[in-house]
Amino acid sequence: MKTKKGVTGIVYRPVGGAPLFLAVHRVLNWTGWEFPKGGVEEGETETQAVIREVIEETGLTKLKIKARLKAGLEWESEGIKYIYSVFLIESGSREVKLQTSVVEHDAFKWCTPWVAQFLLTHKENKALVPLALEYLSGKHSARLHAIVTGRVQGVFFRKFTFDSAHEIGGLTGFVKNLSDGSVEVVAEGKKASLELLLEKLKQGPSKAKIEKIKHEFSETKREFQEFVVIDD
Repeated sequence: MKTKKGVTGIVYRPVGGAPLFLAVHRVLNWTGWEFPKGGVEEGETETQAVIREVIEETGLTKLKIKARLKAGLEWESEGIKYIYSVFLIESGSREVKLQTSVVEHDAFKWCTPWVAQFLLTHKENKALVPLALEYLSGKHSARLHAIVTGRVQGVFFRKFTFDSAHEIGGLTGFVKNLSDGSVEVVAEGKKASLELLLEKLKQGPSKAKIEKIKHEFSETKREFQEFVVIDD
């Protein structure tokens, strides 16, 4: 069976300490409420794809990926198996402008978690709401220790890791070069955020060539105040 990979973006906006989730009403091919989603284009990473899809479908641009949720979406239709990764995305704006060049959605709602679960059409989407809330609750913090080998020194890998950690947000720790040519990363924060950082380490900057990443998760030690680059 042919497979098609894609991404789903659970977009939320913090309001008074509680999240409002963005649901969009689909009218192209089927009718119902869903989270923004779409396919991964050739040459794109999943994180690039989900940001592009959300921008295209909602017009929101102040977006920050907070986590990649462990749960994904899978379904079959017309002989194709769809496999979608799910990302939690914080929006810095409430101003949604639905795409007009191709009318894929005709309405949107910022919803409380309860309303989102009631409104969303498919049970698979409904099941994502408590997972997003679990992440946002701050539970399940962890520590990531990773050793990255390959062509990873002299290719801006430390800067890439630093920028990635700060882009994800909520992470503390360090990245440093080791004498054997590898790079060590130690980070603490929410488990889902650490898993997203690990995905980014596997990609690396354009000039790097990742051969192997040895990693482990453990309990936090709360010994860091911020995420930093340790110089040679």
